[in-house]
Amino acid sequence: RSQRLDFIVWTLRMSGARSAVDLGCGEGQILEALVLAGLPRVIGVDTSEKRVAAARQRLEAVRRPEQEVLLLKADALRPDGRWSGVDALILSEVLEHI
Repeated sequence: RSQRLDFIVWTLRMSGARSAVDLGCGEGQILEALVLAGLPRVIGVDTSEKRVAAARQRLEAVRRPEQEVLLLKADALRPDGRWSGVDALILSEVLEHI
């Protein structure tokens, strides 16, 4: 894993976060790290249906039944409530696309 992924997981652990949304999740690399770290609720949001589908396939192989994993094709700039109440928001490598 990359240092960036390790840092994100470490930061969430240190903060006590039990849920996170990755805005601009792409193919789910960060989500996979969060699922493997045991986060109970993980949400990925991306505008690309193709990337959401790739993330879904990636996470099906690693998620545990007790984990809530939600993947959404949506615009992160227009929150619609489906990811309200999460402990952490992740925007990694997103700003250059806005």
